[in-house]
Amino acid sequence: MGNNIFTKSDDFKSEYSCAVVKIEELTPIEGSDFLAKTNILGTQIVVRKDQVKEADIMIYAANETQLNEKFLSVNNLYEIGCRELNANVEEVNAIMKPYLDTKPQIDEARNKAKNIKNIIESNTKTVNKLNKDIKRLTKKLESLDSNSEEYIIVTQEINSKKEKSDEYYKKSLEKTTEYTAAKAEVEKLVKAGEPIVAEAKKLTGFFNKYGRVRCITLKGEPSFGFLFALPELQRFDNTITEDDLNDYVGNEFDTINGILFVKVYIPPVKKEGTPRSNKNKAQSKIKRFNRMIDGEFFFHYDTGQLEKNITLLKPEDKVLISNKLHGCVERSTIVNTLEYGDKTISEIVDNKIECHIKAYDTVTESAIYVPIDNFYMIPNDGEWYEIELEDGRKITITGNNPIWLPTLKAYRRVDELNGDEYVLVE
Repeated sequence: MGNNIFTKSDDFKSEYSCAVVKIEELTPIEGSDFLAKTNILGTQIVVRKDQVKEADIMIYAANETQLNEKFLSVNNLYEIGCRELNANVEEVNAIMKPYLDTKPQIDEARNKAKNIKNIIESNTKTVNKLNKDIKRLTKKLESLDSNSEEYIIVTQEINSKKEKSDEYYKKSLEKTTEYTAAKAEVEKLVKAGEPIVAEAKKLTGFFNKYGRVRCITLKGEPSFGFLFALPELQRFDNTITEDDLNDYVGNEFDTINGILFVKVYIPPVKKEGTPRSNKNKAQSKIKRFNRMIDGEFFFHYDTGQLEKNITLLKPEDKVLISNKLHGCVERSTIVNTLEYGDKTISEIVDNKIECHIKAYDTVTESAIYVPIDNFYMIPNDGEWYEIELEDGRKITITGNNPIWLPTLKAYRRVDELNGDEYVLVE
Protein backbone atom coordinates (compact mmCIF):
# COMPACT_ATOMS: atom_id res chain seq x y z
CA MET A 1 0.00 0.00 0.00
CA GLY A 2 2.81 2.34 -0.94
CA ASN A 3 0.71 4.65 -3.07
CA ASN A 4 -1.81 6.87 -1.34
CA ILE A 5 -4.66 6.16 -3.72
CA PHE A 6 -7.65 5.80 -1.40
CA THR A 7 -7.29 8.38 1.36
CA LYS A 8 -9.28 10.33 3.93
CA SER A 9 -9.79 14.09 3.69
CA ASP A 10 -9.73 16.42 6.68
CA ASP A 11 -13.54 16.33 6.71
CA PHE A 12 -13.73 12.53 6.48
CA LYS A 13 -16.74 10.91 8.21
CA SER A 14 -16.77 7.14 8.51
CA GLU A 15 -20.56 6.91 8.36
CA TYR A 16 -20.59 8.75 5.02
CA SER A 17 -17.70 7.24 3.09
CA CYS A 18 -16.69 4.53 0.65
CA ALA A 19 -14.81 1.33 1.40
CA VAL A 20 -12.98 -1.36 -0.55
CA VAL A 21 -14.76 -4.60 0.40
CA LYS A 22 -14.63 -8.31 -0.27
CA ILE A 23 -17.99 -9.91 -1.05
CA GLU A 24 -18.82 -12.69 1.37
CA GLU A 25 -21.87 -14.96 1.36
CA LEU A 26 -24.62 -14.30 -1.19
CA THR A 27 -28.11 -15.30 -0.07
CA PRO A 28 -30.75 -15.88 -2.79
CA ILE A 29 -33.88 -13.74 -2.61
CA GLU A 30 -37.12 -15.66 -2.68
CA GLY A 31 -39.14 -14.99 -5.79
CA SER A 32 -36.17 -13.79 -7.87
CA ASP A 33 -33.94 -15.78 -10.20
CA PHE A 34 -31.24 -13.13 -10.53
CA LEU A 35 -31.17 -11.19 -7.23
CA ALA A 36 -29.29 -11.99 -4.03
CA LYS A 37 -28.45 -10.15 -0.82
CA THR A 38 -25.20 -9.83 1.04
CA ASN A 39 -23.83 -8.07 4.10
CA ILE A 40 -21.46 -5.14 3.66
CA LEU A 41 -20.01 -3.64 6.85
CA GLY A 42 -23.07 -4.75 8.79
CA THR A 43 -25.48 -3.38 6.18
CA GLN A 44 -27.64 -5.34 3.74
CA ILE A 45 -27.34 -4.68 0.04
CA VAL A 46 -29.09 -6.37 -2.89
CA VAL A 47 -27.02 -7.40 -5.93
CA ARG A 48 -27.43 -9.20 -9.24
CA LYS A 49 -26.05 -12.72 -9.12
CA ASP A 50 -24.76 -12.45 -12.70
CA GLN A 51 -22.73 -9.33 -11.83
CA VAL A 52 -21.48 -10.02 -8.29
CA LYS A 53 -19.79 -13.20 -7.05
CA GLU A 54 -18.53 -14.31 -3.66
CA ALA A 55 -14.91 -13.20 -3.02
CA ASP A 56 -15.19 -10.33 -5.54
CA ILE A 57 -13.32 -7.16 -4.53
CA MET A 58 -15.61 -4.14 -4.97
CA ILE A 59 -16.21 -0.59 -3.76
CA TYR A 60 -19.11 0.21 -1.47
CA ALA A 61 -20.65 3.69 -1.04
CA ALA A 62 -22.65 4.17 2.15
CA ASN A 63 -26.27 5.22 2.23
CA GLU A 64 -27.02 8.98 2.22
CA THR A 65 -23.74 9.89 0.55
CA GLN A 66 -23.23 11.99 -2.56
CA LEU A 67 -20.95 10.57 -5.25
CA ASN A 68 -18.53 12.42 -7.51
CA GLU A 69 -20.22 13.98 -10.56
CA LYS A 70 -17.57 12.80 -13.03
CA PHE A 71 -17.83 9.19 -11.80
CA LEU A 72 -21.60 9.21 -12.27
CA SER A 73 -21.33 10.87 -15.67
CA VAL A 74 -18.70 8.60 -17.26
CA ASN A 75 -20.64 5.56 -16.06
CA ASN A 76 -23.98 6.98 -17.31
CA LEU A 77 -25.51 6.53 -13.86
CA TYR A 78 -27.79 9.57 -13.87
CA GLU A 79 -31.49 8.77 -14.36
CA ILE A 80 -33.36 9.39 -17.61
CA GLY A 81 -34.60 12.79 -16.45
CA CYS A 82 -30.98 13.90 -15.91
CA ARG A 83 -29.58 12.25 -19.05
CA GLU A 84 -27.88 15.49 -20.12
CA LEU A 85 -25.39 14.87 -17.30
CA ASN A 86 -24.38 11.47 -18.69
CA ALA A 87 -21.54 10.93 -21.17
CA ASN A 88 -23.89 9.11 -23.59
CA VAL A 89 -26.50 11.87 -23.73
CA GLU A 90 -26.38 12.11 -27.54
CA GLU A 91 -26.97 8.38 -27.94
CA VAL A 92 -29.88 8.45 -25.50
CA ASN A 93 -31.42 11.53 -27.11
CA ALA A 94 -31.25 9.85 -30.51
CA ILE A 95 -33.34 6.99 -29.12
CA MET A 96 -35.67 9.44 -27.37
CA LYS A 97 -36.22 11.67 -30.44
CA PRO A 98 -39.53 10.14 -31.62
CA TYR A 99 -40.92 10.59 -28.11
CA LEU A 100 -39.46 14.09 -27.68
CA ASP A 101 -41.12 15.13 -30.95
CA THR A 102 -44.50 14.36 -29.41
CA LYS A 103 -43.68 16.12 -26.12
CA PRO A 104 -45.30 19.48 -27.10
CA GLN A 105 -48.48 17.60 -28.01
CA ILE A 106 -48.42 15.75 -24.67
CA ASP A 107 -47.82 18.99 -22.75
CA GLU A 108 -50.70 20.67 -24.58
CA ALA A 109 -53.03 17.77 -23.74
CA ARG A 110 -51.92 17.84 -20.09
CA ASN A 111 -52.50 21.58 -19.82
CA LYS A 112 -55.94 21.17 -21.34
CA ALA A 113 -56.80 18.46 -18.80
CA LYS A 114 -55.40 20.59 -15.98
CA ASN A 115 -57.46 23.63 -16.99
CA ILE A 116 -60.64 21.57 -17.18
CA LYS A 117 -59.91 20.06 -13.77
CA ASN A 118 -59.45 23.54 -12.29
CA ILE A 119 -62.85 24.56 -13.64
CA ILE A 120 -64.45 21.43 -12.16
CA GLU A 121 -62.83 22.10 -8.76
CA SER A 122 -63.97 25.74 -8.84
CA ASN A 123 -67.54 24.74 -9.71
CA THR A 124 -67.53 22.07 -7.02
CA LYS A 125 -66.39 24.58 -4.39
CA THR A 126 -69.18 26.91 -5.47
CA VAL A 127 -71.74 24.09 -5.19
CA ASN A 128 -70.46 23.16 -1.73
CA LYS A 129 -70.66 26.76 -0.57
CA LEU A 130 -74.18 27.19 -1.94
CA ASN A 131 -75.34 23.93 -0.32
CA LYS A 132 -73.84 25.05 2.96
CA ASP A 133 -75.75 28.32 2.71
CA ILE A 134 -78.94 26.43 1.84
CA LYS A 135 -78.51 24.22 4.89
CA ARG A 136 -77.97 27.26 7.11
CA LEU A 137 -80.97 29.11 5.69
CA THR A 138 -83.20 26.03 5.94
CA LYS A 139 -82.34 25.76 9.61
CA LYS A 140 -83.12 29.44 10.04
CA LEU A 141 -86.43 28.94 8.28
CA GLU A 142 -87.52 26.45 10.95
CA SER A 143 -87.50 29.20 13.56
CA LEU A 144 -89.55 31.69 11.51
CA ASP A 145 -93.28 32.21 11.28
CA SER A 146 -94.40 30.80 7.94
CA ASN A 147 -96.66 33.82 7.42
CA SER A 148 -93.95 36.39 8.08
CA GLU A 149 -92.29 38.51 5.41
CA GLU A 150 -88.85 37.31 6.51
CA TYR A 151 -89.95 33.69 5.96
CA ILE A 152 -90.88 34.53 2.36
CA ILE A 153 -87.57 36.35 1.76
CA VAL A 154 -85.51 33.46 3.19
CA THR A 155 -87.51 30.95 1.13
CA GLN A 156 -86.82 32.93 -2.04
CA GLU A 157 -83.12 33.08 -1.17
CA ILE A 158 -83.05 29.30 -0.64
CA ASN A 159 -84.73 28.67 -4.00
CA SER A 160 -82.34 31.06 -5.74
CA LYS A 161 -79.31 29.32 -4.26
CA LYS A 162 -80.74 25.90 -5.19
CA GLU A 163 -81.06 27.04 -8.81
CA LYS A 164 -77.46 28.27 -8.83
CA SER A 165 -76.25 25.09 -7.13
CA ASP A 166 -78.00 22.94 -9.75
CA GLU A 167 -76.55 25.12 -12.51
CA TYR A 168 -72.96 24.78 -11.30
CA TYR A 169 -73.45 21.07 -10.62
CA LYS A 170 -74.61 20.58 -14.21
CA LYS A 171 -71.58 22.51 -15.49
CA SER A 172 -69.30 20.26 -13.42
CA LEU A 173 -70.87 17.14 -14.91
CA GLU A 174 -70.38 18.49 -18.43
CA LYS A 175 -66.75 19.36 -17.72
CA THR A 176 -66.18 15.94 -16.16
CA THR A 177 -66.92 14.34 -19.54
CA GLU A 178 -64.43 16.70 -21.19
CA TYR A 179 -61.85 15.97 -18.50
CA THR A 180 -62.19 12.21 -18.97
CA ALA A 181 -61.61 12.60 -22.71
CA ALA A 182 -58.60 14.90 -22.17
CA LYS A 183 -57.02 12.48 -19.67
CA ALA A 184 -57.57 9.61 -22.09
CA GLU A 185 -55.73 11.59 -24.78
CA VAL A 186 -52.79 12.20 -22.46
CA GLU A 187 -52.61 8.53 -21.50
CA LYS A 188 -52.79 7.50 -25.16
CA LEU A 189 -49.88 9.75 -26.12
CA VAL A 190 -47.77 8.74 -23.11
CA LYS A 191 -48.44 5.04 -23.65
CA ALA A 192 -47.35 5.33 -27.27
CA GLY A 193 -44.01 6.67 -26.09
CA GLU A 194 -43.45 4.17 -23.25
CA PRO A 195 -41.50 1.61 -25.36
CA ILE A 196 -39.18 4.38 -26.56
CA VAL A 197 -38.54 5.66 -23.02
CA ALA A 198 -38.05 2.09 -21.74
CA GLU A 199 -35.39 1.48 -24.40
CA ALA A 200 -33.60 4.72 -23.52
CA LYS A 201 -33.66 3.89 -19.79
CA LYS A 202 -31.51 0.84 -20.48
CA LEU A 203 -28.63 3.24 -21.19
CA THR A 204 -29.11 5.38 -18.07
CA GLY A 205 -28.90 4.87 -14.31
CA PHE A 206 -31.01 5.72 -11.28
CA PHE A 207 -29.19 8.62 -9.59
CA ASN A 208 -30.87 12.02 -9.41
CA LYS A 209 -28.99 15.20 -10.25
CA TYR A 210 -27.55 15.40 -6.73
CA GLY A 211 -25.87 11.98 -6.95
CA ARG A 212 -27.52 10.83 -3.74
CA VAL A 213 -27.11 7.21 -2.61
CA ARG A 214 -30.38 6.15 -1.02
CA CYS A 215 -32.10 3.02 0.21
CA ILE A 216 -34.15 1.18 -2.41
CA THR A 217 -36.34 -1.90 -2.10
CA LEU A 218 -36.00 -4.81 -4.53
CA LYS A 219 -38.33 -7.78 -4.31
CA GLY A 220 -39.31 -6.65 -0.83
CA GLU A 221 -35.70 -6.51 0.38
CA PRO A 222 -34.16 -3.15 1.42
CA SER A 223 -30.79 -2.36 -0.14
CA PHE A 224 -28.65 0.21 1.69
CA GLY A 225 -25.83 1.79 -0.25
CA PHE A 226 -24.28 1.40 -3.70
CA LEU A 227 -21.84 -1.28 -4.83
CA PHE A 228 -19.66 -1.06 -7.94
CA ALA A 229 -16.66 -2.82 -9.50
CA LEU A 230 -13.21 -1.92 -10.80
CA PRO A 231 -14.26 -1.19 -14.43
CA GLU A 232 -16.65 1.56 -13.23
CA LEU A 233 -13.88 3.03 -11.08
CA GLN A 234 -11.37 2.89 -13.95
CA ARG A 235 -13.65 5.02 -16.10
CA PHE A 236 -13.21 7.67 -13.43
CA ASP A 237 -9.46 7.06 -12.91
CA ASN A 238 -7.78 4.69 -15.36
CA THR A 239 -4.58 4.51 -13.30
CA ILE A 240 -6.19 2.27 -10.67
CA THR A 241 -5.44 -1.44 -10.99
CA GLU A 242 -6.81 -4.66 -9.54
CA ASP A 243 -3.73 -4.92 -7.32
CA ASP A 244 -4.54 -1.49 -5.88
CA LEU A 245 -7.98 -2.69 -4.83
CA ASN A 246 -6.55 -5.84 -3.26
CA ASP A 247 -4.10 -3.74 -1.24
CA TYR A 248 -6.90 -1.58 0.22
CA VAL A 249 -9.49 -4.23 1.15
CA GLY A 250 -11.14 -3.19 4.42
CA ASN A 251 -10.10 0.47 4.13
CA GLU A 252 -12.49 3.40 4.16
CA PHE A 253 -11.90 6.54 2.12
CA ASP A 254 -13.53 9.63 0.65
CA THR A 255 -10.73 10.77 -1.67
CA ILE A 256 -9.17 9.05 -4.70
CA ASN A 257 -5.77 10.27 -5.87
CA GLY A 258 -6.41 13.67 -4.33
CA ILE A 259 -9.92 14.11 -5.75
CA LEU A 260 -12.92 14.11 -3.40
CA PHE A 261 -14.98 11.11 -4.47
CA VAL A 262 -17.75 10.94 -1.86
CA LYS A 263 -19.24 13.27 0.74
CA VAL A 264 -22.23 13.65 3.03
CA TYR A 265 -25.45 14.21 1.12
CA ILE A 266 -27.08 17.44 2.31
CA PRO A 267 -30.59 18.22 1.01
CA PRO A 268 -30.55 21.27 -1.28
CA VAL A 269 -31.88 24.57 0.01
CA LYS A 270 -35.32 25.30 -1.38
CA LYS A 271 -35.56 28.79 -2.79
CA GLU A 272 -38.18 30.84 -1.03
CA GLY A 273 -40.73 32.18 -3.48
CA THR A 274 -43.94 34.11 -3.24
CA PRO A 275 -46.52 31.78 -1.66
CA ARG A 276 -49.73 31.11 -3.51
CA SER A 277 -52.77 32.73 -1.93
CA ASN A 278 -55.16 30.03 -0.81
CA LYS A 279 -57.04 30.24 2.45
CA ASN A 280 -57.60 26.48 2.43
CA LYS A 281 -53.88 25.77 2.52
CA ALA A 282 -52.55 25.49 6.08
CA GLN A 283 -48.97 26.15 5.11
CA SER A 284 -47.85 29.11 3.08
CA LYS A 285 -44.11 29.42 3.50
CA ILE A 286 -41.08 27.43 4.52
CA LYS A 287 -37.98 29.43 5.38
CA ARG A 288 -34.61 27.89 6.03
CA PHE A 289 -32.05 29.48 8.29
CA ASN A 290 -28.95 28.44 10.20
CA ARG A 291 -28.91 28.30 14.01
CA MET A 292 -25.54 26.53 14.24
CA ILE A 293 -22.79 28.18 16.25
CA ASP A 294 -19.52 27.29 14.52
CA GLY A 295 -17.20 25.17 16.62
CA GLU A 296 -19.69 24.74 19.48
CA PHE A 297 -22.11 22.09 18.23
CA PHE A 298 -21.79 19.20 15.81
CA PHE A 299 -24.24 17.25 13.69
CA HIS A 300 -25.36 13.81 14.80
CA TYR A 301 -23.66 12.11 11.85
CA ASP A 302 -20.30 12.54 13.60
CA THR A 303 -21.29 9.54 15.70
CA GLY A 304 -19.66 6.37 14.38
CA GLN A 305 -21.82 3.54 13.11
CA LEU A 306 -22.23 0.60 15.47
CA GLU A 307 -21.58 -1.99 12.76
CA LYS A 308 -18.24 -0.45 11.85
CA ASN A 309 -17.11 -0.06 15.45
CA ILE A 310 -18.47 -3.21 17.06
CA THR A 311 -14.94 -4.50 17.74
CA LEU A 312 -14.28 -1.52 20.04
CA LEU A 313 -16.90 -2.69 22.54
CA LYS A 314 -15.76 -4.70 25.54
CA PRO A 315 -17.80 -7.33 27.43
CA GLU A 316 -17.95 -5.17 30.55
CA ASP A 317 -19.12 -2.03 28.68
CA LYS A 318 -22.62 -0.72 29.33
CA VAL A 319 -24.26 0.39 26.11
CA LEU A 320 -27.52 2.27 25.54
CA ILE A 321 -28.88 2.05 22.01
CA SER A 322 -31.89 4.09 20.90
CA ASN A 323 -33.59 4.51 17.56
CA LYS A 324 -33.43 8.11 16.29
CA LEU A 325 -36.66 8.59 14.35
CA HIS A 326 -37.33 12.32 14.56
CA GLY A 327 -35.56 15.63 14.35
CA CYS A 328 -35.99 18.57 16.72
CA VAL A 329 -38.48 21.33 17.41
CA GLU A 330 -37.30 24.63 18.93
CA ARG A 331 -37.37 24.77 22.75
CA SER A 332 -39.81 27.70 22.80
CA THR A 333 -42.46 25.66 20.97
CA ILE A 334 -45.68 25.32 22.97
CA VAL A 335 -47.19 21.86 23.45
CA ASN A 336 -50.44 20.97 25.20
CA THR A 337 -50.26 18.76 28.30
CA LEU A 338 -53.05 16.81 29.94
CA GLU A 339 -52.03 17.79 33.48
CA TYR A 340 -50.80 21.39 33.14
CA GLY A 341 -52.29 22.80 29.94
CA ASP A 342 -49.95 24.62 27.53
CA LYS A 343 -46.22 24.44 28.29
CA THR A 344 -43.10 25.21 26.28
CA ILE A 345 -40.74 22.36 25.49
CA SER A 346 -38.01 24.08 27.50
CA GLU A 347 -40.25 24.28 30.60
CA ILE A 348 -40.96 20.55 30.41
CA VAL A 349 -37.39 19.47 29.70
CA ASP A 350 -35.56 21.87 32.03
CA ASN A 351 -37.83 20.99 34.96
CA LYS A 352 -38.31 17.34 33.97
CA ILE A 353 -42.08 17.66 34.29
CA GLU A 354 -43.71 14.24 34.22
CA CYS A 355 -46.86 14.66 32.13
CA HIS A 356 -48.81 13.54 29.09
CA ILE A 357 -48.50 15.61 25.92
CA LYS A 358 -51.04 15.90 23.15
CA ALA A 359 -50.29 13.81 20.07
CA TYR A 360 -52.09 12.40 17.06
CA ASP A 361 -52.92 8.74 16.47
CA THR A 362 -52.62 8.24 12.70
CA VAL A 363 -54.45 4.91 12.89
CA THR A 364 -57.58 6.10 14.71
CA GLU A 365 -57.14 9.62 13.30
CA SER A 366 -57.80 11.19 16.68
CA ALA A 367 -55.99 13.31 19.26
CA ILE A 368 -54.48 11.41 22.20
CA TYR A 369 -52.26 12.17 25.18
CA VAL A 370 -49.05 10.16 25.51
CA PRO A 371 -46.49 10.03 28.35
CA ILE A 372 -43.01 11.52 27.96
CA ASP A 373 -40.44 8.75 27.77
CA ASN A 374 -37.31 10.89 28.11
CA PHE A 375 -36.02 14.44 28.71
CA TYR A 376 -33.21 15.80 26.54
CA MET A 377 -32.27 18.90 24.60
CA ILE A 378 -30.19 18.60 21.42
CA PRO A 379 -28.52 21.93 20.51
CA ASN A 380 -28.76 21.14 16.80
CA ASP A 381 -29.88 18.03 14.94
CA GLY A 382 -29.66 19.33 11.40
CA GLU A 383 -30.59 22.40 9.37
CA TRP A 384 -33.39 24.51 10.88
CA TYR A 385 -36.52 25.58 9.00
CA GLU A 386 -39.26 28.03 9.86
CA ILE A 387 -42.77 27.02 8.77
CA GLU A 388 -45.20 29.93 8.63
CA LEU A 389 -48.90 29.06 8.58
CA GLU A 390 -51.49 31.18 6.82
CA ASP A 391 -52.84 32.41 10.15
CA GLY A 392 -49.41 33.85 10.95
CA ARG A 393 -48.26 31.17 13.40
CA LYS A 394 -44.68 29.95 12.99
CA ILE A 395 -43.00 26.65 13.83
CA THR A 396 -39.22 26.34 14.05
CA ILE A 397 -38.20 22.78 13.25
CA THR A 398 -35.28 20.80 11.79
CA GLY A 399 -35.39 19.59 8.22
CA ASN A 400 -35.05 15.92 9.20
CA ASN A 401 -38.21 16.08 11.32
CA PRO A 402 -41.19 14.31 9.67
CA ILE A 403 -44.62 15.92 9.91
CA TRP A 404 -48.02 14.38 9.24
CA LEU A 405 -49.85 15.34 6.04
CA PRO A 406 -53.52 14.42 6.60
CA THR A 407 -54.56 14.55 2.94
CA LEU A 408 -51.78 12.15 1.94
CA LYS A 409 -52.08 10.15 5.17
CA ALA A 410 -48.30 9.97 5.36
CA TYR A 411 -45.28 11.56 7.01
CA ARG A 412 -42.90 13.76 5.04
CA ARG A 413 -39.62 15.35 6.12
CA VAL A 414 -39.72 19.12 6.48
CA ASP A 415 -36.83 19.57 4.03
CA GLU A 416 -38.83 17.64 1.40
CA LEU A 417 -41.94 19.83 1.57
CA ASN A 418 -42.99 21.91 -1.42
CA GLY A 419 -44.66 24.64 0.61
CA ASP A 420 -48.26 24.03 -0.52
CA GLU A 421 -49.20 20.95 1.54
CA TYR A 422 -51.94 20.64 4.13
CA VAL A 423 -50.29 20.07 7.49
CA LEU A 424 -51.75 18.88 10.77
CA VAL A 425 -51.35 21.47 13.54
CA GLU A 426 -53.00 22.08 16.91
